[in-house]
Amino acid sequence: MKNRLILLAIIVMIAGCASWKAVDGGIHSETYCVEVPSGWMKFDAGAYVMISRDGPYLQYVLFQERPLERPFLNARKRLTADMLPQEAAQIIIDDLSSDSMVANFTVIENAPAVIDDHDGFRLLFRYSDPKGLTLKTAYYGFIQGQNYYSLRFTAPQRYYFDNDIDVFESMLSKFHLVAAR
Repeated sequence: MKNRLILLAIIVMIAGCASWKAVDGGIHSETYCVEVPSGWMKFDAGAYVMISRDGPYLQYVLFQERPLERPFLNARKRLTADMLPQEAAQIIIDDLSSDSMVANFTVIENAPAVIDDHDGFRLLFRYSDPKGLTLKTAYYGFIQGQNYYSLRFTAPQRYYFDNDIDVFESMLSKFHLVAAR
């Protein structure tokens, strides 16, 4: 998670220099597409796309694709192509709970999920950031081929999470991998 927090800080700094752009109906990458409601802005960094309606400190959605061979910073185990979704979920939990930048990490839910017809998992968890703000995250993940896909929504537990979780779930239902060409 430390890497993720550093990544978020870098994104926010870069966002000050680079421009966030209107989503204009959806995100279309080489590997996936997703419909996004109007009013949301995106920051595209290639391997991940961050979107937010009110700014990344109030809520953000992160779509990320990563090769299976790339290790996580805090988890000892690696994801593999033949891994069951709940095994992958445990690696993500291990990575997040071992992050020194995450305090009071609590898993609220760990359940199977289907994302674009792919077996995966859904984690719901809360944690405190270094400034003591309690954040809540809905985190979906699945393995397809030699890649791992994660889709997550994070917002302060108070107000913003409950206010925007349905919007995220709607986006998730419209997430699709692009067929290999």
